[in-house]
Amino acid sequence: MASVFSPAILVLCMLLSSRYKGFGIAGVFYCYTTEILTGFDFITPVFMVMQIALNANRRSISSIIRLSLIDVSVCFFLVYVLLSAFWSTDQGFAILEATRVISVCGLFYLQCRLAIANVGPERIAWQTAIAFCSLGFAFAIVTISAAPRDLVGSRLVIGEGSAVGLAQPLPYVLFSAVYLVASGVRKWTNSALPAILTLAVVGYYAQMNGTRGVLVAFAAGFLSYFTLFILRSRPAKSLISAIGAFYIALIVFVVFLSFGDLGSESRLLNFSSYGSAGDASSIERIYRFAAAKKLFWEWPVFGSGAGGYNLHTIFDYPHNLFLEVAADFGLVGVLLILFIILSVGICFFRYGMLHVSGAPFFLTLFVIAFVHQQVSFSLSSGKAIFVIGILAGISSALQPSRLLRQRYVQFQPKPTMLRGNK
Repeated sequence: MASVFSPAILVLCMLLSSRYKGFGIAGVFYCYTTEILTGFDFITPVFMVMQIALNANRRSISSIIRLSLIDVSVCFFLVYVLLSAFWSTDQGFAILEATRVISVCGLFYLQCRLAIANVGPERIAWQTAIAFCSLGFAFAIVTISAAPRDLVGSRLVIGEGSAVGLAQPLPYVLFSAVYLVASGVRKWTNSALPAILTLAVVGYYAQMNGTRGVLVAFAAGFLSYFTLFILRSRPAKSLISAIGAFYIALIVFVVFLSFGDLGSESRLLNFSSYGSAGDASSIERIYRFAAAKKLFWEWPVFGSGAGGYNLHTIFDYPHNLFLEVAADFGLVGVLLILFIILSVGICFFRYGMLHVSGAPFFLTLFVIAFVHQQVSFSLSSGKAIFVIGILAGISSALQPSRLLRQRYVQFQPKPTMLRGNK
């Protein structure tokens, strides 16, 4: 059942994306889920190539010429991923892995970069939120009705599909539903009731799924958006300082979890099995993290090359973005990832995207993806991080002239949470 309905839903999403570009962005997140349910591993790149074809026109292509700092940072990282294959001990394997990372992450970045040139940031944000809720509801119904329970962990399993694979889009769906429910924009009021229904169904599905990374990522996204709401309200400097100190402490905590001695500490919200010897998932991560750290110290500067972790250990990936990048691409790769994060922050605040309707939504999706990558998934499946192509397109449009800046930025004296500017 799931292997039949999931491709049909994705095809419908493709048809809708020809007019509503947000369905194309949200649909990419469910390509991996469809691959899990059907066993076909080519769906993601095919879907993204078709989306690029739908979004490519004279206006969108010309917008890429105006490079932003985010464009530069992403290009540096992807080029370095490709170059890393040449110092790998198995260049053929490394080239294949580098091509896989670039084809998935690079294509999604290009798709987002082209899409924002065709649709305004506020409109594409609402389209994406509605698409996430629609797809999340449909896939949750299909999966719940088709999936048996795993006898060991009471987690949803369909064929080759693990609970983690099925859970990848869930934090984005949950946040999008909250985004729509809490919105006060009049013309989108009719979406509130379906969004509440989506929250109920997908929330139940997430509970059945049992993957704690969903809750961690959703909580991080909600806190991020709430922080942006406070900043838009122009609070006192003391409150801004307190928020800054909180996030600095949070970043230090995440880094500690990545490189600390106890890998099980990264499994936040582990409930009754937290850190126990019976929690196989946490125990497995201890060994995965240790293998990544050992590989990093063997090739500390440039790394072992693309796919090096999979090549030199018995594991496929370490379930942690920083550790995987450190093992495969060394200190240089980690610095390039930090450069991407820094460029997003600089462009977001330098060009006033805090007051651009829709931009905080996509920054929140980036935060959700980044946090989710610290507890699960590999770099090649971490395409969600490159949703920053939307922010790159906005920042490049804000750079050239004041006229373009006025087209995107609309100030209002009393901003309200999750409400578009008037």
